[in-house]
Amino acid sequence: MGFCFKTNYHSHSEFCDGTGQLEEYVKADINKGFDAFGFSGHAPRPFKNDGVIQQNNLLSYFDETENWHKSEIETTLECIADNKQILEVNTGVFIDGPSGIFPSAWILQIAKNYDIPIIISSDAHSTDRIDYYFNEAKIMAKNAGYNKLKVFIGDKWIDDEMV
Repeated sequence: MGFCFKTNYHSHSEFCDGTGQLEEYVKADINKGFDAFGFSGHAPRPFKNDGVIQQNNLLSYFDETENWHKSEIETTLECIADNKQILEVNTGVFIDGPSGIFPSAWILQIAKNYDIPIIISSDAHSTDRIDYYFNEAKIMAKNAGYNKLKVFIGDKWIDDEMV
């Protein structure tokens, strides 16, 4: 399965919590045939932050099937739709396989009902993960009813058919 354009707008380098130099990412990006690639840095903090939810223990903090969580998701998706924003399908939330793609399939189906456009990004923290579980995320998006992704090419967002 492929894309007309291959893009990833969410990656981290040695300048925040990723590994590898920017040039290493760009070379890996070129080798994997990306048309557009972006870095996302975390804002520096002048203090130690032990309150960050750890990825490997995320599900112990809440159950996303609880009613309060479903309500918050619905409210958030309404806000995204009302403000004509794009939703990221993040394939790097967990390091243990495609079950960690976020948002979950049920959330993505609600997003599609609101006609919210999506992008797929890896949240890569190393160069070997720049296209981490993209095909699985695309299958999940198609199962939710999506047939297009948003891509930023040149100076604007355009629709891209998922092939």
